[in-house]
Amino acid sequence: MPALLDIRGLFPRDVVCAVRRIGSRTPPLHPREQAAVARAVPRRQREFAAGRACARAVLKKLGVANPVLAKKTDGSPAWPHGIVGSIAHSTTWCAAAAAPAHALCGIGLDIETIARVHCSIARKIMTEPELRMLAGADPQKAQTLLCLVFSAKEAVYKCLYPVWGIRLGFHDAVIMPHPAHCRFDVRLTTSKLPVRKPLVGSYLICGGTIVTGISVPPEEKPSLRPRLFSVDT
Repeated sequence: MPALLDIRGLFPRDVVCAVRRIGSRTPPLHPREQAAVARAVPRRQREFAAGRACARAVLKKLGVANPVLAKKTDGSPAWPHGIVGSIAHSTTWCAAAAAPAHALCGIGLDIETIARVHCSIARKIMTEPELRMLAGADPQKAQTLLCLVFSAKEAVYKCLYPVWGIRLGFHDAVIMPHPAHCRFDVRLTTSKLPVRKPLVGSYLICGGTIVTGISVPPEEKPSLRPRLFSVDT
């Protein structure tokens, strides 16, 4: 298992990232943050605390003093005004990515453990073009591809939902990976979102873990002021 995942290459240079391994030692939380997981099981509390530690690290690099990320009623972290960001975790890793709102209007980040995504859920999350990619693939390659598509769709949702406030389903987007460049194209199959330019994301596969990242440039910002938060996992 790698000592650390380097996810900086998944995003433009305006994005600040932080990664840490989830361990038994829980980083301290602000009382407002602690209230969000006071009734959660210990595993969830560790994941939440590690994610908030990553988020505080990136916010400090962005010049935010004494950042506190309380949880909103929709489950999203309350990013400070003028910041867009995303938090993600698997059972092993957690990470956060954030940037000034003038640089990007949306960021999506997701982390998945390949072995935990089983091919039995393929039809629930994959469209017909994606299912065709699995045809003829050996089991190991098929599971990796399925995990990549699943993770990419999670990242896309976490990127786009805060901008337009519209929920997407797994079949509202088609993911086309380009393994030679560790990138993926996103083709939206819904007219719910007024996205004007093609969406392209990046991914990293390391030690049985897939990390996906995607961002939306400021020119895609809707006329109404976007909601400056990102869905928390």
